[in-house]
Amino acid sequence: MIRKLCEIFVIFTVIASGIGQEEQQLLEQSLVSYSQCRVDGDCTKKSNNSFCYNNDAGVIGICKCLEGYDLISRNKTSFSCLGPAKYGETCENNRQCQLTLTENAECSSGVCRCKTGNHLFSDGRCYVSVLLDEFCRSDGNCWMSDGSFANCVSGRCTCKFDRQVSSEDKLGCIDARGLGERCDNDRQCSKVPNAVCRVDCKCNTRYTLSRDQKRCLEAATEFGDMCEENDQCSAFLKGSICKNRTCTCEVGQHGVGTRCIRTLSIAESCTKDEECVSPRHAGLISCESGYCKCAPGVVNESIGCDSCVFYCNFTLLLVSLVCIFLGL
Repeated sequence: MIRKLCEIFVIFTVIASGIGQEEQQLLEQSLVSYSQCRVDGDCTKKSNNSFCYNNDAGVIGICKCLEGYDLISRNKTSFSCLGPAKYGETCENNRQCQLTLTENAECSSGVCRCKTGNHLFSDGRCYVSVLLDEFCRSDGNCWMSDGSFANCVSGRCTCKFDRQVSSEDKLGCIDARGLGERCDNDRQCSKVPNAVCRVDCKCNTRYTLSRDQKRCLEAATEFGDMCEENDQCSAFLKGSICKNRTCTCEVGQHGVGTRCIRTLSIAESCTKDEECVSPRHAGLISCESGYCKCAPGVVNESIGCDSCVFYCNFTLLLVSLVCIFLGL
């Protein structure tokens, strides 16, 4: 059994070795031309940076590029060995530029340049140009119009300093402004969410300035809206406060529309029906002659407005039973 496994291993090793040799041969072939030669001079007549390969002992050889040079083109009669070229150096083929500047480079008018939509980074290579706040792979993408570079942070091109924001065209960084500071445009205020430029950076409509004057908090428009601070409630709901993170009225008041008013009961001085809404007499009292009273047709205040239905019905039922008992 062990002998059989060893035989299989030997066979596999031979096959693998053969494959490796084939790949090496293909690589060698890709670096040699179709041009035959006896001496190096036969090759350099057709292209510099080449030599006569495998011409030992009088055997006819084949022209091959020197180490560090690529066979850019070849046919039956000619070939070209060209070396890598850096940015701004002369070139004959795009491949020369791409060897050092990446595939984002090209040979334009005989000189290596970055392709349109790409730029040169400090490492000497060409990168795709990416606007601020957009997706990036490295700092090399974040080119700005002044020739400097922003940082690629969490996959987004970002200004280097905390007190900066991207410009309107996203090609540069401008100084940010805090709330209350002088500004020229909304972008300068954008470091603070929901802030706009109104000579100074201020909170936008429907937002209020926080107590620490560093944030813009959304203002409430209805009782029951969520809140953090009183100003969020009182901005549009007159007299309201923030209690238990909800906009409501003070004790002894209730909300009507967009304001808080007094909550009054029977016999208390009033100026409008809306004030007379004592929970015990809900819907049964109104403001009459400057006082909260039971509505017309409701039992008087000495019994209690909310007792009317029960009292009247009980009285009628009692009278009816008496009449039936007496046979009337």
